[in-house]
Amino acid sequence: LVASLGWERINEHRRALVLFAFAFMAIAVPITIYALGAEGSFRFRRVSVFSDGLVPGLMRAASNYAKHFSPDFLFLSGDRNARHGLPGLGLMSIPFVPLILAGLWACGRDLLGESEPESRARAALVLAWVLAAPLGAAFTRDGIPHALRSILFVPALVLLVGQGAYFLAQIADENRRRAARLI
Repeated sequence: LVASLGWERINEHRRALVLFAFAFMAIAVPITIYALGAEGSFRFRRVSVFSDGLVPGLMRAASNYAKHFSPDFLFLSGDRNARHGLPGLGLMSIPFVPLILAGLWACGRDLLGESEPESRARAALVLAWVLAAPLGAAFTRDGIPHALRSILFVPALVLLVGQGAYFLAQIADENRRRAARLI
C-alpha cells in the first residue's frame, strides 16, 4: 500500500507518517505490556488459537479467516450470537452482492490497470482493508465467524458497494452515450 503511493508522496508526508508512528507506539506499548502480564496471559490462553501450539493455531486461524468470507456469514445468517446482529441477516443485505462484486472488479482494474496513482492507492487501501478486517477475529477460538470482532469489515464492504455503484454508473453512462451516437 505504501509502495503504491510512490516514494515522492511518502517523502511529502514524512512528518505525518512519523507522527502516526509515535501515536501508534503510544497506544501499542501499554497494550503490549498488559498482554504480556498475568491477566493478559490468562485471557490469551483462554481465547487464542495458539494455546494448542503454533502449527495447529495457524491452521485454525486460516480456517477462521476463511469463514469470515462465507456468503452465509456475510449475507444470509451473520453471527450465531444474536447479540451481534439481527437473527437471520448477514452483515450486508443480499441486494449488495452485485455491487460488491462490481466494486471488487473495479478495484482490481484500478490496481492492475493503467489508472492514476490516486485510484491505484484507493483501490489498494480498500482491498487491503477488506483482507485485513477479519484478522482480529481469525486468531480467536470462540464464536467464529464473529461479527463484533470483525466489525471493521462493514465499512470496507460499504466502500466496495460505493465503488461498485460508481463503476456500474460509469458503464451505464458509456452505454447511453454509445446509444445516443447510433441514433
